[in-house]
Amino acid sequence: MKTSVNRCAAILMGLSALWSTASCSPTRKPPSVAPPDPKAMLSKVVAHVKAGDRAQAFADFTARRSPFFDRGLYVVCVDVRGVVVAHGGFPTYVGSDSFFQDVNGRVMAPVVRDAAAKGDGTLRYNIGGDETDGVVQHKVGSFARIGDDVCGVVAPDPNGGK
Repeated sequence: MKTSVNRCAAILMGLSALWSTASCSPTRKPPSVAPPDPKAMLSKVVAHVKAGDRAQAFADFTARRSPFFDRGLYVVCVDVRGVVVAHGGFPTYVGSDSFFQDVNGRVMAPVVRDAAAKGDGTLRYNIGGDETDGVVQHKVGSFARIGDDVCGVVAPDPNGGK
């Protein structure tokens, strides 16, 4: 009997030691993953549109798959008439020229075209409403003209809209 008690005590002590080292050991952080680069993605977008089938490129952007969708980054394209032809963030916007608006009611299709026409094509804006469950989201986009179309990569604004 004494041997059984000693064995049980040894097992309990071992478990206790294991438990205390497990709970006192430093917590490991998961490996950090670099945030996606909007400018690098925009280069891929431009190359994909120029490579061939424009309609297929727009379908690929709207499909929300890599390499044209990564965490918070997605592609938006507007044609020469201001109609949204691709939108990886809100596919329901495709075909519209009016209801893609910021929180101030600005129709964004012409604003996107203007951003691409001016220098670096960077645009900061805030969206909200039904698509975001009423929560205002701060966005920043990098846009480029590709023929008659304008495409850009939109991301959460790291500056919080400032």
